[in-house]
Amino acid sequence: MKKFFIGFFSIIFICLIIFFIIIDKFNVDTILFNIEEQTGLTIKLKDVSEWKFYPSIIYKNQNIIITNKKNSLQIRNAEVIIKKSYWPMSPFYIYLLSPVANYKGMEIRHLKVNAKYWSNIINIVKLSGKIVDGNLELSGQFDLDEAQPFIDKGKFNNMPLNTLLRQSKVANWERVN
Repeated sequence: MKKFFIGFFSIIFICLIIFFIIIDKFNVDTILFNIEEQTGLTIKLKDVSEWKFYPSIIYKNQNIIITNKKNSLQIRNAEVIIKKSYWPMSPFYIYLLSPVANYKGMEIRHLKVNAKYWSNIINIVKLSGKIVDGNLELSGQFDLDEAQPFIDKGKFNNMPLNTLLRQSKVANWERVN
């Protein structure tokens, strides 16, 4: 009988330890702090977060603001969905939708981001939006361990170069008379 109680209390103790570890791992404040430390992004949650744990781990928030003072990035009123399978080696799938985003003075409307995150590498499957009167489509990857992340491929159409350079404050070319 004594062995039964020791075994029973040991199982309860182990389950409590696992429970507290899982609660800390899925704590939104801890996750946001880690993202801010790794990327320099500041994320403000304006809506209540929603978690689902079946059939996979799904995090959803309908209204967030993402900013980065270092490179003048601001994404407002964004909806984010983050999914992860229970398989330990599976990546995080990130879906972000925003009606408007600003990057270095350039306004991007109807921003859609489809990305994967694994082992400090963000693989952008598709980033699309509208700039001025044109369309933008990018894909590639960012290595968070490297000093200079990069984007591999991109498509632009119907975008005036002069307007983009003026909005990003890179150059201001005027017509010569």
